[in-house]
Amino acid sequence: MVSKSIAIIPARQNSKGVEGKNFKIFNGKPLVLWTIEFVKSLTFIDYAVISSDSERIRKISQDNNFNFMLRPANLSLDTSSTEECIIHVISELSKKKKYFDYIFIFEPTTPLRKKKTIIDAFNILQNQNLESLMTVAKTDKLLASIKKNKFTPIQKKIFRRRQEREPLFYEVGVVYILKNDFFLKEKKIVSKNTFPYLVSNTESLDINSEEDFLMVKILHKNIFLKK
Repeated sequence: MVSKSIAIIPARQNSKGVEGKNFKIFNGKPLVLWTIEFVKSLTFIDYAVISSDSERIRKISQDNNFNFMLRPANLSLDTSSTEECIIHVISELSKKKKYFDYIFIFEPTTPLRKKKTIIDAFNILQNQNLESLMTVAKTDKLLASIKKNKFTPIQKKIFRRRQEREPLFYEVGVVYILKNDFFLKEKKIVSKNTFPYLVSNTESLDINSEEDFLMVKILHKNIFLKK
């Protein structure tokens, strides 16, 4: 039996860091449109949809022949989780007899992702029979918390030379891939057994502020638009 895959783009209307960032113009197009076009280029995706509470994003989707699902107001709050969004999408599609084996989640605020990354990550998930996969990036910076004006490094053994430090890793939104049955059972995108797939620091850049928007915009223009 041939497996089927769904790609879901969660794209809320509101954003605290950058107002309307998902539909803000980014190198000539609304930011979310870059992810729409990226997903449409993936031949192994059988169905793709945007979940949003935004009428502007609905129009962008319709104008580009991309499925749109209106996200209920109670799932569009600052406190709403991505898991709730994905469960809503899968539940609504199941009512239409649409079922999938794999779920891909693409955040529109990470536009420097590469097709090879997604293909390689999916191959690892399938070949190793993993339940879920997340993307991560690496840092060798000296990370710490500050309490009562004291800089307290997270790692116990500290080296001043960057080359001697043990690297740390952090979650990034390039892609999440999950087996549908696993997700519906656990209702978690990331679990203790989720496979961490390492991507480059450039590819992992996420837009959360006006400064991010400008920096990623410049990199995107020089990496993707000059090919």
